[in-house]
Formats: sequence, structure tokens, C-alpha cells
Amino acid sequence: FRGKVTTGCIVGFLAKSDVKNLKDIQQITDKKPLLTPQVIRLTKWISNYYLCSWEKTLNYVIPKTRKAWLNKFDITDISPPNSPRLPEDDKSSGNEIKLSEEEVKERTHLKDIENIINNKKFKTVLIRGNDFNSRMKIYLKSIRKTLKEGRQTIILAPTESHLSELSALLEKEFKDNMVVFDEKIDQKAKYQKWIKIRNSQVNIALGMRSSIFVPLDRLGLIIVEREHSSLYKEERSPRYNAREVALKRAELEDIPLILSSETPSMESYWNVHENKFLEAELN
Repeated sequence: FRGKVTTGCIVGFLAKSDVKNLKDIQQITDKKPLLTPQVIRLTKWISNYYLCSWEKTLNYVIPKTRKAWLNKFDITDISPPNSPRLPEDDKSSGNEIKLSEEEVKERTHLKDIENIINNKKFKTVLIRGNDFNSRMKIYLKSIRKTLKEGRQTIILAPTESHLSELSALLEKEFKDNMVVFDEKIDQKAKYQKWIKIRNSQVNIALGMRSSIFVPLDRLGLIIVEREHSSLYKEERSPRYNAREVALKRAELEDIPLILSSETPSMESYWNVHENKFLEAELN
């Protein structure tokens, strides 16, 4: 470092090192780590999978107001048109109700997804259908169930308009328990929301592709709306696909993942064909 004081990111510890003349750490700048151990593992996977240096990946993930322009290092081990109206829950007056074929199918899918949420294990569900209200009904029930279990949720949207649409509906029920990362907020506000999440003051994070990295430490569910969108692909390094990163994070944290689309990606179709994903067709 040639005598300079440099900010870095601690990603793990080794019992011994072959590097000579190691420098002492002068100060810990954050009371609580900005990244969870699971997110650190995820950044390491991204570095390997997308052929991007680990320090560049970390610099992308860490909020800019606290970003460390990391020196190159080599660590091989790490520690462990109008917005639709919010769909209401089904209500019964006690009289016999005849359900349409679509309603029967929807209730069956809700039950299947509820069972997956209850299992609290890694499993991917592909919701296929163009009825946004039906998808929202599934999202809401899944989020409620996850919150009831004391766990947290990440929801991704591909564009600002889709983000606003989802936010307007979710805030009706979860306003005080969620944060939204949109393009309008400045970096200071983004950092404040990040800290709010890190301190477990809220349990739902909603945003576009980079929100897959938010450091929820009791993550129990990830939802990717319109998973086929090419806008989930980052054009600058690290050139990741947020859908694929969501899949990997769900696997690493052993939690359910819900993907939805009117026209699913070829990758998701293939995974359904190979029985790796459960498909729920709404129409």
C-alpha cells in the first residue's frame, strides 16, 4: 500500500498466511458487517461464474456511500396501463360456491406453493400466466406465510414501471415493513435503506436487479416477477443475470424461489421439462 491507509472488506479469516509483511487493521468502520456471510458467498460465486474479480464484484454490491475501492487481493477461503386493484382474500358467506375451472386450478397452485413455503427448503416454482391479479394473490399469500414464520422476502421487478406497480399494491398491506429501491433515490437514501435492512427493521425488500444482494439475514423467500425480462442482465461488470443469481442465492440459503412470467425464458422451460422447477399454470 506504500504507506497509505486503504479501506478494505473482510470476507473471512485464515489461521495463517504465506503473505509477508501483513499490515494491521487500524479501524473497523462499521458496527455491523454490511454483508451477510451468505451474500459474501454469493459474491464469490458470481466472481467465479461470471469471470469477474472478487473485489470488483464486492465493489458493485456494497452501497456507494460505504464502498471500499478494494485493492487486489487473493483469498481462497471464506467464512461460513392502471395499476390493478389489490386482490382480496376469498370470502365465503356460508353458501355453496361453484368455482370455475380457473379458480380450482388457482387454489390448487396456492396449496402447492404453500406446501413449498412450509417446507422451508430450496425449491423453484415457475408461475406461468398473464393474469397479474392471480400472480399477486400468490405473492401475497406466500409473503404472509413467510413473515408468519419470522422470515424475510426479496421481490425483484425488471423495470421502474413494474416496480411502481408492485410497490403500490404491496404497500397497502406491508408499508411499514418494507423498503423499495427505485431509481429515484439518491445514494445516501439507498444506504440508509440498506442499513435498515441490515438491522432487521424491515422484512421485505423490493427493487430491480441489484436488490438481489440486499443483506437480509433471515431470508425465507425470493420472488422474481417477469423472470424472462432481458433487463435482469447487467451490462457492466460483473455481467450477471439477476434471475440466475436469485436461483443461486435461494440454493445457498436453502429457501423457496418463485419465478413468474407470461412468456417464460427458455432456461426456465427447460428446468420445468427436467423436473427441476415446479410449474404452476394460471391460464
